[in-house]
Amino acid sequence: MTPVTLALVTWQLAASPAAATAPADSAAEIQQVVNRAVQVYQTARSYEDTLIARTEIDADPPLDAPDASEVPLAFERPNKIALQTELYRIASDGNKLTEWVEVWMQYAEGPAPQTLKLKDLQLNQFGFFRESKHPLLALVVEGDRASLDLLSDKAQLTAIRSEPLDGAPGKRITGVTGTSKNIPAEIWFDDATGLIGEIVYDHTKAAQASVPEMNLRKFVQRLRFKNARVNQPIRPERFAVKPDSYAEKVSALRMPSSQEMQQKLVGKPAVAFTGKYLDGKEASLADFKGRVLLLDFWSLRCGPCIMSMPTLQYVADKYADKPVSIVGVNLDGPSAAADVTQLLESRKITFKHLIATKPRLAEKYFVEGIPCTVLIDDKGIIQSVHLGMVNQRDLSYKIDRLLAGESLTGRP
Repeated sequence: MTPVTLALVTWQLAASPAAATAPADSAAEIQQVVNRAVQVYQTARSYEDTLIARTEIDADPPLDAPDASEVPLAFERPNKIALQTELYRIASDGNKLTEWVEVWMQYAEGPAPQTLKLKDLQLNQFGFFRESKHPLLALVVEGDRASLDLLSDKAQLTAIRSEPLDGAPGKRITGVTGTSKNIPAEIWFDDATGLIGEIVYDHTKAAQASVPEMNLRKFVQRLRFKNARVNQPIRPERFAVKPDSYAEKVSALRMPSSQEMQQKLVGKPAVAFTGKYLDGKEASLADFKGRVLLLDFWSLRCGPCIMSMPTLQYVADKYADKPVSIVGVNLDGPSAAADVTQLLESRKITFKHLIATKPRLAEKYFVEGIPCTVLIDDKGIIQSVHLGMVNQRDLSYKIDRLLAGESLTGRP
Protein backbone atom coordinates (compact mmCIF):
# COMPACT_ATOMS: atom_id res chain seq x y z
CA MET A 1 0.00 0.00 0.00
CA THR A 2 1.41 3.36 -1.03
CA PRO A 3 1.49 6.50 1.16
CA VAL A 4 -1.25 7.93 -1.07
CA THR A 5 -3.42 4.89 -0.40
CA LEU A 6 -2.78 5.22 3.31
CA ALA A 7 -3.86 8.84 3.16
CA LEU A 8 -7.08 7.87 1.42
CA VAL A 9 -7.75 5.25 4.06
CA THR A 10 -7.23 7.94 6.69
CA TRP A 11 -9.86 10.22 5.24
CA GLN A 12 -12.39 7.65 4.00
CA LEU A 13 -13.78 7.11 7.45
CA ALA A 14 -17.09 5.83 8.77
CA ALA A 15 -18.74 7.75 11.58
CA SER A 16 -18.72 6.33 15.09
CA PRO A 17 -20.70 7.25 18.21
CA ALA A 18 -19.65 10.46 19.93
CA ALA A 19 -17.44 10.10 22.98
CA ALA A 20 -18.76 10.75 26.44
CA THR A 21 -18.40 14.24 27.86
CA ALA A 22 -15.62 14.73 30.40
CA PRO A 23 -16.60 15.14 34.07
CA ALA A 24 -16.69 18.76 35.20
CA ASP A 25 -13.46 18.59 37.21
CA SER A 26 -11.60 16.87 34.36
CA ALA A 27 -12.99 19.35 31.83
CA ALA A 28 -11.72 22.25 33.93
CA GLU A 29 -8.24 20.72 34.22
CA ILE A 30 -8.15 19.95 30.49
CA GLN A 31 -9.09 23.54 29.69
CA GLN A 32 -6.43 24.84 32.04
CA VAL A 33 -3.67 22.73 30.44
CA VAL A 34 -4.77 23.63 26.90
CA ASN A 35 -5.05 27.34 27.66
CA ARG A 36 -1.62 27.38 29.24
CA ALA A 37 -0.09 25.77 26.14
CA VAL A 38 -1.80 28.19 23.77
CA GLN A 39 -0.59 31.12 25.86
CA VAL A 40 3.00 29.84 25.73
CA TYR A 41 2.98 29.45 21.95
CA GLN A 42 1.22 32.76 21.32
CA THR A 43 3.63 34.82 23.43
CA ALA A 44 6.95 33.01 22.84
CA ARG A 45 9.72 35.25 21.50
CA SER A 46 11.27 32.22 19.87
CA TYR A 47 10.48 28.56 19.39
CA GLU A 48 12.22 25.55 17.88
CA ASP A 49 11.72 21.80 17.71
CA THR A 50 12.13 18.79 15.44
CA LEU A 51 8.96 17.00 14.44
CA ILE A 52 9.37 13.23 14.13
CA ALA A 53 6.38 11.80 12.24
CA ARG A 54 5.81 8.04 12.17
CA THR A 55 3.03 5.80 10.92
CA GLU A 56 2.67 2.48 12.74
CA ILE A 57 0.91 -0.28 10.80
CA ASP A 58 0.20 -3.89 11.75
CA ALA A 59 -1.58 -5.86 9.03
CA ASP A 60 -1.68 -9.29 7.45
CA PRO A 61 -0.29 -9.46 4.83
CA PRO A 62 2.28 -6.88 6.02
CA LEU A 63 2.00 -3.34 4.68
CA ASP A 64 4.93 -0.99 4.29
CA ALA A 65 4.46 2.13 6.40
CA PRO A 66 5.88 5.40 5.05
CA ASP A 67 9.37 6.12 6.28
CA ALA A 68 9.60 8.29 9.38
CA SER A 69 10.18 11.95 8.56
CA GLU A 70 11.99 14.72 10.42
CA VAL A 71 10.84 18.32 10.12
CA PRO A 72 12.96 20.90 11.99
CA LEU A 73 11.29 24.22 12.80
CA ALA A 74 12.72 27.45 14.21
CA PHE A 75 10.83 30.72 14.61
CA GLU A 76 11.74 34.08 16.08
CA ARG A 77 9.29 36.93 16.21
CA PRO A 78 8.34 38.86 14.25
CA ASN A 79 9.54 37.39 10.93
CA LYS A 80 12.42 34.94 11.21
CA ILE A 81 11.70 31.34 10.30
CA ALA A 82 13.44 28.13 9.24
CA LEU A 83 11.30 25.18 8.21
CA GLN A 84 12.56 22.16 6.29
CA THR A 85 10.54 19.21 5.00
CA GLU A 86 11.23 16.55 2.39
CA LEU A 87 9.40 18.66 -0.20
CA TYR A 88 10.20 22.28 0.58
CA ARG A 89 12.10 24.77 2.72
CA ILE A 90 11.14 28.19 4.05
CA ALA A 91 13.76 30.56 5.45
CA SER A 92 13.63 34.18 6.52
CA ASP A 93 16.52 35.95 8.25
CA GLY A 94 14.35 38.99 8.92
CA ASN A 95 15.40 40.71 5.69
CA LYS A 96 15.05 38.13 2.92
CA LEU A 97 12.39 35.40 2.57
CA THR A 98 13.24 32.30 0.53
CA GLU A 99 10.76 29.59 -0.44
CA TRP A 100 12.46 26.60 -2.06
CA VAL A 101 10.66 23.56 -3.44
CA GLU A 102 13.55 21.15 -3.76
CA VAL A 103 11.61 18.53 -5.70
CA TRP A 104 10.68 21.17 -8.32
CA MET A 105 14.27 22.50 -8.43
CA GLN A 106 13.01 26.07 -8.13
CA TYR A 107 12.96 28.79 -5.50
CA ALA A 108 11.56 32.29 -5.00
CA GLU A 109 13.14 35.15 -3.05
CA GLY A 110 11.81 38.46 -1.85
CA PRO A 111 11.85 40.93 1.03
CA ALA A 112 10.73 39.43 4.33
CA PRO A 113 7.40 40.83 5.55
CA GLN A 114 7.53 42.86 8.75
CA THR A 115 5.26 40.30 10.41
CA LEU A 116 5.18 36.78 9.03
CA LYS A 117 1.78 35.43 7.99
CA LEU A 118 1.36 32.00 6.41
CA LYS A 119 -1.22 33.35 3.94
CA ASP A 120 1.50 35.57 2.45
CA LEU A 121 3.71 32.62 1.51
CA GLN A 122 3.67 31.53 -2.12
CA LEU A 123 3.61 27.95 -0.87
CA ASN A 124 0.24 28.56 0.74
CA GLN A 125 -1.46 28.26 -2.67
CA PHE A 126 -0.47 24.59 -2.94
CA GLY A 127 -2.41 21.80 -1.29
CA PHE A 128 0.69 19.81 -0.38
CA PHE A 129 1.87 22.68 1.85
CA ARG A 130 -1.45 23.13 3.62
CA GLU A 131 -1.78 19.37 4.15
CA SER A 132 1.78 18.54 5.19
CA LYS A 133 3.06 21.56 7.07
CA HIS A 134 4.30 21.27 10.64
CA PRO A 135 1.14 20.79 12.77
CA LEU A 136 2.16 23.51 15.24
CA LEU A 137 3.26 26.01 12.59
CA ALA A 138 0.21 28.30 12.56
CA LEU A 139 -0.12 28.10 16.35
CA VAL A 140 3.53 29.12 16.80
CA VAL A 141 3.70 31.77 14.08
CA GLU A 142 0.25 33.33 14.28
CA GLY A 143 -1.14 32.08 17.59
CA ASP A 144 -3.91 30.38 15.60
CA ARG A 145 -5.35 28.00 18.16
CA ALA A 146 -7.87 26.60 15.67
CA SER A 147 -5.05 25.48 13.38
CA LEU A 148 -4.46 22.51 15.66
CA ASP A 149 -7.78 20.67 15.67
CA LEU A 150 -7.13 19.05 19.04
CA LEU A 151 -7.19 22.53 20.61
CA SER A 152 -10.31 23.72 18.79
CA ASP A 153 -13.97 22.77 18.64
CA LYS A 154 -13.13 20.14 16.03
CA ALA A 155 -12.09 17.90 18.91
CA GLN A 156 -13.83 16.56 21.99
CA LEU A 157 -11.35 16.11 24.82
CA THR A 158 -12.71 13.81 27.50
CA ALA A 159 -9.99 12.60 29.87
CA ILE A 160 -6.69 13.67 31.39
CA ARG A 161 -4.04 11.76 33.31
CA SER A 162 -0.51 12.34 34.60
CA GLU A 163 2.05 10.46 32.53
CA PRO A 164 5.78 10.94 31.89
CA LEU A 165 7.23 11.12 28.39
CA ASP A 166 10.94 10.44 27.95
CA GLY A 167 11.28 10.82 31.71
CA ALA A 168 9.63 14.25 31.83
CA PRO A 169 6.42 14.64 33.86
CA GLY A 170 3.36 15.76 31.96
CA LYS A 171 -0.34 15.41 31.24
CA ARG A 172 -1.83 13.21 28.52
CA ILE A 173 -5.24 14.34 27.33
CA THR A 174 -7.40 11.95 25.30
CA GLY A 175 -10.49 12.40 23.20
CA VAL A 176 -11.73 12.24 19.62
CA THR A 177 -11.22 14.47 16.59
CA GLY A 178 -11.86 14.57 12.87
CA THR A 179 -14.81 15.85 10.86
CA SER A 180 -17.16 13.36 12.55
CA LYS A 181 -15.16 13.33 15.79
CA ASN A 182 -14.51 9.62 15.34
CA ILE A 183 -10.70 9.46 15.44
CA PRO A 184 -9.30 8.61 18.89
CA ALA A 185 -6.52 11.06 19.67
CA GLU A 186 -4.07 11.90 22.43
CA ILE A 187 -2.00 14.98 23.14
CA TRP A 188 0.79 15.17 25.74
CA PHE A 189 1.76 18.42 27.50
CA ASP A 190 4.99 19.00 29.41
CA ASP A 191 4.35 19.98 33.04
CA ALA A 192 7.44 22.20 33.21
CA THR A 193 7.05 24.16 29.98
CA GLY A 194 3.41 23.67 28.97
CA LEU A 195 4.60 22.67 25.49
CA ILE A 196 3.13 19.85 23.42
CA GLY A 197 5.46 16.87 23.26
CA GLU A 198 3.40 14.33 21.35
CA ILE A 199 0.18 13.95 19.34
CA VAL A 200 -1.22 10.52 18.49
CA TYR A 201 -4.05 9.76 16.06
CA ASP A 202 -5.47 6.22 16.05
CA HIS A 203 -7.09 5.53 12.67
CA THR A 204 -7.36 1.78 13.24
CA LYS A 205 -11.11 1.35 13.75
CA ALA A 206 -12.04 3.90 11.11
CA ALA A 207 -9.73 2.24 8.57
CA GLN A 208 -11.07 -1.22 9.43
CA ALA A 209 -14.61 -0.01 8.81
CA SER A 210 -13.63 1.76 5.61
CA VAL A 211 -11.63 -1.14 4.14
CA PRO A 212 -13.09 -4.31 5.72
CA GLU A 213 -11.29 -6.59 3.26
CA MET A 214 -7.97 -5.66 4.88
CA ASN A 215 -6.80 -7.56 7.95
CA LEU A 216 -5.67 -4.38 9.67
CA ARG A 217 -4.88 -4.54 13.37
CA LYS A 218 -3.17 -1.18 13.87
CA PHE A 219 -2.95 2.10 11.98
CA VAL A 220 -1.57 4.87 14.18
CA GLN A 221 0.00 8.22 13.33
CA ARG A 222 2.48 9.41 15.99
CA LEU A 223 3.89 12.94 16.00
CA ARG A 224 6.73 13.72 18.41
CA PHE A 225 8.12 17.20 18.99
CA LYS A 226 11.71 16.60 20.04
CA ASN A 227 14.02 19.17 21.63
CA ALA A 228 11.23 21.76 21.87
CA ARG A 229 12.46 25.07 23.34
CA VAL A 230 10.95 28.51 23.87
CA ASN A 231 12.62 31.87 24.44
CA GLN A 232 16.10 30.45 23.88
CA PRO A 233 18.71 32.02 21.56
CA ILE A 234 18.69 30.64 18.01
CA ARG A 235 21.84 30.81 15.90
CA PRO A 236 21.46 33.43 13.10
CA GLU A 237 22.78 30.99 10.50
CA ARG A 238 19.79 28.76 11.25
CA PHE A 239 17.61 31.22 9.32
CA ALA A 240 19.79 31.21 6.19
CA VAL A 241 19.25 28.93 3.20
CA LYS A 242 21.32 28.47 0.06
CA PRO A 243 19.45 26.64 -2.71
CA ASP A 244 21.35 24.08 -4.75
CA SER A 245 23.22 25.43 -7.75
CA TYR A 246 20.88 23.60 -10.13
CA ALA A 247 17.75 25.16 -8.58
CA GLU A 248 16.12 27.81 -10.77
CA LYS A 249 15.24 31.19 -9.28
CA VAL A 250 11.69 32.17 -10.26
CA SER A 251 9.43 35.10 -9.50
CA ALA A 252 6.49 32.78 -8.83
CA LEU A 253 6.57 29.14 -7.79
CA ARG A 254 4.81 26.88 -10.28
CA MET A 255 4.11 23.17 -10.21
CA PRO A 256 5.88 21.65 -13.26
CA SER A 257 4.50 18.71 -15.20
CA SER A 258 6.09 15.30 -14.69
CA GLN A 259 7.71 15.59 -18.14
CA GLU A 260 9.23 18.95 -17.23
CA MET A 261 10.55 17.51 -13.99
CA GLN A 262 12.09 14.54 -15.80
CA GLN A 263 13.97 16.85 -18.14
CA LYS A 264 15.18 18.87 -15.14
CA LEU A 265 16.80 15.65 -13.88
CA VAL A 266 19.04 15.38 -16.96
CA GLY A 267 22.60 16.28 -16.03
CA LYS A 268 21.97 15.65 -12.30
CA PRO A 269 23.28 12.73 -10.21
CA ALA A 270 21.17 9.59 -10.30
CA VAL A 271 18.94 8.86 -7.33
CA ALA A 272 20.65 6.56 -4.83
CA PHE A 273 18.56 3.54 -3.94
CA THR A 274 18.52 0.10 -2.38
CA GLY A 275 16.16 -2.64 -3.44
CA LYS A 276 15.49 -6.26 -4.27
CA TYR A 277 15.57 -8.16 -7.51
CA LEU A 278 12.91 -10.72 -8.40
CA ASP A 279 15.14 -13.49 -7.05
CA GLY A 280 15.33 -11.74 -3.67
CA LYS A 281 18.94 -10.59 -4.03
CA GLU A 282 19.86 -7.11 -2.80
CA ALA A 283 20.56 -4.25 -5.18
CA SER A 284 21.77 -0.66 -4.93
CA LEU A 285 22.90 2.12 -7.22
CA ALA A 286 26.46 1.62 -5.96
CA ASP A 287 26.50 -1.79 -7.70
CA PHE A 288 26.63 0.01 -11.05
CA LYS A 289 29.55 2.31 -10.37
CA GLY A 290 31.67 2.60 -13.50
CA ARG A 291 28.89 1.16 -15.71
CA VAL A 292 26.32 2.66 -18.05
CA LEU A 293 22.93 1.88 -16.54
CA LEU A 294 19.52 1.84 -18.20
CA LEU A 295 16.49 1.73 -15.91
CA ASP A 296 13.28 0.60 -17.62
CA PHE A 297 10.06 1.39 -15.70
CA TRP A 298 7.21 -0.94 -16.66
CA SER A 299 4.11 -2.82 -15.52
CA LEU A 300 2.27 -6.02 -16.39
CA ARG A 301 -0.73 -3.90 -17.34
CA CYS A 302 1.24 -1.91 -19.94
CA GLY A 303 1.17 -3.43 -23.43
CA PRO A 304 3.82 -1.12 -24.93
CA CYS A 305 6.09 -1.93 -21.98
CA ILE A 306 5.96 -5.63 -22.77
CA MET A 307 6.36 -4.95 -26.50
CA SER A 308 9.60 -3.08 -25.70
CA MET A 309 11.12 -6.04 -23.84
CA PRO A 310 12.66 -7.79 -26.91
CA THR A 311 14.42 -4.55 -27.90
CA LEU A 312 15.85 -4.13 -24.42
CA GLN A 313 16.90 -7.79 -24.37
CA TYR A 314 18.68 -7.29 -27.71
CA VAL A 315 20.58 -4.32 -26.30
CA ALA A 316 21.44 -6.26 -23.14
CA ASP A 317 22.85 -9.12 -25.24
CA LYS A 318 24.69 -6.75 -27.60
CA TYR A 319 26.57 -5.10 -24.74
CA ALA A 320 26.96 -8.19 -22.55
CA ASP A 321 30.76 -7.90 -22.65
CA LYS A 322 30.73 -4.14 -22.05
CA PRO A 323 30.25 -2.15 -18.81
CA VAL A 324 26.54 -1.75 -19.53
CA SER A 325 23.58 -2.89 -17.41
CA ILE A 326 19.90 -3.03 -18.35
CA VAL A 327 17.62 -3.22 -15.30
CA GLY A 328 13.85 -3.35 -15.31
CA VAL A 329 11.95 -1.54 -12.55
CA ASN A 330 8.60 -3.27 -12.21
CA LEU A 331 5.83 -1.12 -10.75
CA ASP A 332 3.34 -3.86 -9.80
CA GLY A 333 4.73 -4.45 -6.31
CA PRO A 334 6.20 -7.49 -4.53
CA SER A 335 2.86 -9.32 -4.55
CA ALA A 336 3.11 -9.57 -8.37
CA ALA A 337 6.56 -11.16 -8.33
CA ALA A 338 5.31 -14.60 -9.44
CA ASP A 339 3.35 -13.17 -12.38
CA VAL A 340 6.27 -10.97 -13.41
CA THR A 341 8.66 -13.94 -13.30
CA GLN A 342 6.29 -16.07 -15.38
CA LEU A 343 5.95 -13.40 -18.06
CA LEU A 344 9.70 -12.79 -18.30
CA GLU A 345 10.47 -16.50 -18.54
CA SER A 346 7.82 -17.04 -21.21
CA ARG A 347 9.38 -14.30 -23.33
CA LYS A 348 12.99 -15.31 -22.59
CA ILE A 349 13.82 -11.96 -20.98
CA THR A 350 16.97 -12.47 -18.92
CA PHE A 351 18.11 -9.00 -17.79
CA LYS A 352 17.48 -8.27 -14.11
CA HIS A 353 14.35 -6.67 -12.70
CA LEU A 354 13.81 -4.75 -9.48
CA ILE A 355 10.51 -5.49 -7.74
CA ALA A 356 10.89 -3.01 -4.85
CA THR A 357 13.16 -0.05 -4.09
CA LYS A 358 13.70 2.48 -1.34
CA PRO A 359 13.09 5.24 -2.07
CA ARG A 360 10.43 4.43 -4.67
CA LEU A 361 12.28 5.20 -7.88
CA ALA A 362 9.11 5.85 -9.87
CA GLU A 363 8.37 8.78 -7.56
CA LYS A 364 11.93 10.10 -7.62
CA TYR A 365 12.00 9.98 -11.44
CA PHE A 366 8.48 11.45 -11.74
CA VAL A 367 7.24 8.44 -13.68
CA GLU A 368 3.59 8.88 -14.57
CA GLY A 369 3.57 7.39 -18.06
CA ILE A 370 5.18 4.08 -19.00
CA PRO A 371 7.24 2.64 -20.53
CA CYS A 372 9.84 5.11 -19.32
CA THR A 373 13.61 4.66 -19.55
CA VAL A 374 16.35 6.50 -17.68
CA LEU A 375 19.90 6.35 -19.04
CA ILE A 376 22.71 6.96 -16.55
CA ASP A 377 26.40 7.22 -17.44
CA ASP A 378 29.35 5.51 -15.76
CA LYS A 379 29.84 8.52 -13.48
CA GLY A 380 26.29 8.25 -12.13
CA ILE A 381 24.91 11.25 -14.07
CA ILE A 382 21.47 11.08 -15.67
CA GLN A 383 21.93 11.49 -19.41
CA SER A 384 18.41 11.07 -20.73
CA VAL A 385 14.84 10.30 -19.70
CA HIS A 386 12.61 8.87 -22.43
CA LEU A 387 8.86 8.28 -22.32
CA GLY A 388 7.52 5.65 -24.70
CA MET A 389 8.82 2.57 -26.47
CA VAL A 390 12.56 2.42 -27.12
CA ASN A 391 14.21 2.33 -30.53
CA GLN A 392 17.04 -0.19 -30.88
CA ARG A 393 19.16 2.00 -33.16
CA ASP A 394 18.72 5.17 -31.10
CA LEU A 395 19.43 3.40 -27.83
CA SER A 396 22.57 1.75 -29.19
CA TYR A 397 23.79 5.11 -30.51
CA LYS A 398 23.37 6.72 -27.10
CA ILE A 399 25.11 3.87 -25.27
CA ASP A 400 28.01 3.94 -27.72
CA ARG A 401 28.49 7.65 -27.12
CA LEU A 402 28.48 7.15 -23.35
CA LEU A 403 30.97 4.29 -23.61
CA ALA A 404 33.20 6.65 -25.62
CA GLY A 405 33.11 9.12 -22.74
CA GLU A 406 30.81 11.61 -24.46
CA SER A 407 27.87 13.41 -22.85
CA LEU A 408 24.34 13.42 -24.22
CA THR A 409 23.40 16.54 -22.28
CA GLY A 410 25.57 19.05 -24.12
CA ARG A 411 27.41 19.61 -20.87
CA PRO A 412 30.84 18.22 -19.91
